[in-house]
Amino acid sequence: FELRELAALVSMGCSSSGWKHPLTGAVLSPEQVNLYAIVYNHIGPCTAPQGVRLVGLGRASYKKGQLVEQVATRAAGVVKVDSEGPDIEVDVWRGCFSSEGRVCVDKVDRGVPLGVRVPKSLSYKEFLGNGERKPLWYCTHWWGEAVLDFIA
Repeated sequence: FELRELAALVSMGCSSSGWKHPLTGAVLSPEQVNLYAIVYNHIGPCTAPQGVRLVGLGRASYKKGQLVEQVATRAAGVVKVDSEGPDIEVDVWRGCFSSEGRVCVDKVDRGVPLGVRVPKSLSYKEFLGNGERKPLWYCTHWWGEAVLDFIA
């Protein structure tokens, strides 16, 4: 059941959200989506439902809705609330922010965060379900394989 939902999620993510390749930034078709792309476009943001706090950036006046990007990780999001830096709260759209890489806000370099705080983080399984569920079986495969080929 969850695999059928995953196929629908991949199709919807590509058509309505413009899912991107985590390394190149190219827009993906459903047939091109692998697990790396799902983590970048969907799982990363979903498992930080309250966003992240980037600590120790350059002091500035940050406004709700400003675009926040980290070149090294290709993470992206928007400022959640107005603030007078050096810390900002970010609603994560893609990827995962890290303390290793420069951050730009509306294309202006604001430096490397001293830390990334996640006020609430979940496993993807916690995000999907209500409570514990014991698996009936477990399998794994190469993450670079197209997800639609894997679940077919």
